[in-house]
Amino acid sequence: MPGKILILLVLTLAPAFAATSPANEAPTTLRAASSTVWSSVLPLGWNGNAQCDSDANLYAQTGTADSISILKLAHGGSKYELYGVPVDVARNAAFRAFSVSPSGELRALADTRDHQTYVFEWRSDPSNPSQTKLDVPEHLTTESLAAFQSGAMLVSGYFNRGADEQERGKSFMAIFEDSGKLAARVSGKFSDFDLAKTRTKLYEGGSAVGDDGYIYLLRPEEVVVVSASGQVARRMPFKKPDPSLLAEGIYESGGIVLVQFFEDKGVGKHFTAEYLALDSATGKRRGFYAPESALGNNLVCFTRNDGLTFLTVKDEKQVLLTAPLP
Repeated sequence: MPGKILILLVLTLAPAFAATSPANEAPTTLRAASSTVWSSVLPLGWNGNAQCDSDANLYAQTGTADSISILKLAHGGSKYELYGVPVDVARNAAFRAFSVSPSGELRALADTRDHQTYVFEWRSDPSNPSQTKLDVPEHLTTESLAAFQSGAMLVSGYFNRGADEQERGKSFMAIFEDSGKLAARVSGKFSDFDLAKTRTKLYEGGSAVGDDGYIYLLRPEEVVVVSASGQVARRMPFKKPDPSLLAEGIYESGGIVLVQFFEDKGVGKHFTAEYLALDSATGKRRGFYAPESALGNNLVCFTRNDGLTFLTVKDEKQVLLTAPLP
């Protein structure tokens, strides 16, 4: 795959302004306008946020939290396919993140027991992906992955407890070639990770491939927009509508960036979701929303034309409910 590069990037630019909103603002309610009953019952549950491609096929990580196992479910639920890795690889690796391009190219990020980091890419065989070892520093835990249509990728992570004291909790990103060789490390100040809370608090952050060709990287209080060359196109700081909310997911479509917030009630407890919409070109606030109870909180897809699509259960059937964005 000549010409492909892998990007791990540390970013620091002074923000121009923040998308503001009143403290503890009441969100506008999103209401279902259409529904689709899946024709078959989903045989597997999944973990974390689902993603979708341009054909509205759904992808999600399934199995245990560490399993390198990605479920692809055709739009409408008529059929599914499971993407995995050979048993000897799965036994020694822990899943970190996955990325789906608009055309459906699927990749996953994993750290191994011997402290190596790999990116897996599936082409024709769903059980035997290619794998690329990344030349990352020691004591690095990776967190998120996003891939440009060209094949370039953006990965973020942090230095864990095994690192020197001055490095622990620091964010790390750098540029890698397709061979996995470190091409360039870009230094700068970014928000640190609280290692004491990594097992008790939901991870804040995420990444999304925009239909404008950029990758949108979510941090606790800003969105960083990155080009395929690894340059920071712009930064979009925002203020949380409520300080207790966690910025946990991000989507981009049709000039709208959608930031997903969860209320932190503790691991294992029921949570509620709310959404902040920003203009992808300027970062200006476009709205703050919460789904009606019938929609639930399992967002699986967002497009500017259709809106937010949620997966829920109604009358013992799995149903996709879509709510337009006002």
